[in-house]
Amino acid sequence: MIERSNLMYGGTCINVASIPSKTLENLARESAHVGGSINEKEARYTEAINKKKELTAFLRQKNYEAAIASGVKVVNVVASFKDNKTIEVYKDGALIAEFNAERIVIDTGSRPFILNVEGIKESKFVYTSETLMEEDKLPKELLVMGGVYIGLEFASYYANFGSKMTIIQDSNDFIPREDAEIAELVYASMTNKGIRILKNTKILKVSSSEDKVFLNVEVDGKSEVISGNALLVATGRRPNINDLHLENTDIQISNRSNIITNEFKETNVAGVFATGDVTNALQFTYFS
Repeated sequence: MIERSNLMYGGTCINVASIPSKTLENLARESAHVGGSINEKEARYTEAINKKKELTAFLRQKNYEAAIASGVKVVNVVASFKDNKTIEVYKDGALIAEFNAERIVIDTGSRPFILNVEGIKESKFVYTSETLMEEDKLPKELLVMGGVYIGLEFASYYANFGSKMTIIQDSNDFIPREDAEIAELVYASMTNKGIRILKNTKILKVSSSEDKVFLNVEVDGKSEVISGNALLVATGRRPNINDLHLENTDIQISNRSNIITNEFKETNVAGVFATGDVTNALQFTYFS
C-alpha cells in the first residue's frame, strides 16, 4: 500500500472530514449551551481542537495497525503511473523504485477546490476545511466562501463557538438542491444564530493586512469591502489525480477529472480499479 502521508491512514473521513468536523460540531453545541465570555469560548475552542486531534490520531493509528496486522506493507512515498501497469514511486523528488502489477487500485481521494480569485493563494489568512480544523485559535470574525454543505456546517459550529460569521455565495438561491421548505428552515436557523448571508455576491479580489483578510466583492452589482480574521474556502472538492500522471496511461477521466469506472469499479484499463472520492461516485463514506 502506497500512501504519501503518514497523517492520512484511514482516509479523508477519519482525518480531515466527517469525524473531525462532527466532533467539533458536537463540542460547539456544548459550548453554545454553556455560554460565557468570549475568552471562555475561545478556551473551549482550543480544547475542542486538541480533542479532535487526539481522536483522529487514535483512529489513524488503529487503521495503520490493522493494515500491518493483515500483512500489508505500507510505504510513505509519492506514486505515479509510468504506463498502464507500471507504478513509479518517488521520495523527496527522487525516483526510488518501480512496481508492476496485474491489478492496481487507485484510492487517492479528493482535495479542496480553490477558485481562481486574485490574491486568494497569496493570503496567509485563507483556509480550507482541512487546514482550518488544525488552527487552535478561534477566529473572531470568519468569512466563508461558499454557501452549501461544507460552508454551512463550518459556519454553524464556528458561530456556536463565538465567531462572528459571514457567508458569501455567488448564487441568489440558498442550497438549491434541497426542497424549498428545508432551505427556508436552514436559512432561518443560520440567521437566528447571527450569521450574515450574502447572496448573489461575486468575490473580485482577496488581500491582507497584518492581522486581517479583505474581500473586494460585488453584491447585487454594488461594490463592497468586507473583512475578517480568516477566510474559509468551501467551494467543493475535486478528485486527487494531479500527481498520478494518468496521461501516461489509457485510463479515462470525466470532464470533472473523475476516474471513470464500471459497476465493478474497474477502469477501461483491465485490471486497474478506482474507488472512493477519486471516482464518479457520490462523495460519501458509505460509497466505495
